[in-house]
Amino acid sequence: MRIRLLYRRLNSVPASRGPAALLSLLLLAPALPGCSSAGDRSPLLGTSLGPALEQLWEEHGGLDAWRRFSGARVEYRGTIRGEAFSSRPLLIDFRSSGRVWHQLEAGAPWSQLPPQAAPNAEDFALGTIPFLFHLPFVIEGGDWTLRRALHAGSGISGIEFEASRKGADPGIGPFLIRIEPGERAMKGLPSAHYLCRHPALPRGPYRVEFNDYIQLDGIYVSTRREHFHLHGQKEAFQGPGSATDRPLWTESLERIRFLSDKELRELLGEAVKRKDNG
Repeated sequence: MRIRLLYRRLNSVPASRGPAALLSLLLLAPALPGCSSAGDRSPLLGTSLGPALEQLWEEHGGLDAWRRFSGARVEYRGTIRGEAFSSRPLLIDFRSSGRVWHQLEAGAPWSQLPPQAAPNAEDFALGTIPFLFHLPFVIEGGDWTLRRALHAGSGISGIEFEASRKGADPGIGPFLIRIEPGERAMKGLPSAHYLCRHPALPRGPYRVEFNDYIQLDGIYVSTRREHFHLHGQKEAFQGPGSATDRPLWTESLERIRFLSDKELRELLGEAVKRKDNG
């Protein structure tokens, strides 16, 4: 899969055609539908991606461990193009991909961020949290579609697939993920690629690197992410370039606490009741 080709075609796609046009640019196998996490076993494990996905999930603590929780509370800090955001308390709702709540200050009521991030950089960054907080597990949800990538050439190790989310467009995606075969010394997904269409960042292909993994409640989670805008890349999954290159966008997650369904509802209180009742 050629990053340069995707980038050139991305710039030629009219904005009005949206993400559907971008998906048609990728040479991919037939779609693998996402699934609900309510069952004991993910239906995705019965697809051609099943063994690779199971390995990926096990490296992060296992799908059963992840399903014990309905959300997470985190302190978020980010920097885009040198502009640092103040630390912000967030609640991420695993039950509905794309739903995130925030506090303007400690002790203030929780307010839901809009499903489509505003043009400013900070709101954009906060709006991507539900998708990037734990990418290996979030793609098991029913509002994601997985497509296995096809390669004309040989010499590609591992399995590569695209994960695209249905619904409101967050301005980034689809995500291109590689799963390496066999056991690795380091647990956790090291990186992924995605296309950016949001005005807060330059358009084109990006590489996000997942760093500083910790184990929390049996789950391996990355606490620092670095996003590199790729310039002149010919192949997917190459490094960002020169060792002196700096990430365009960095994110840090602190004070992470996984939440049961009861804990999440108690924190949101009347806010979630009003939202769920329309």
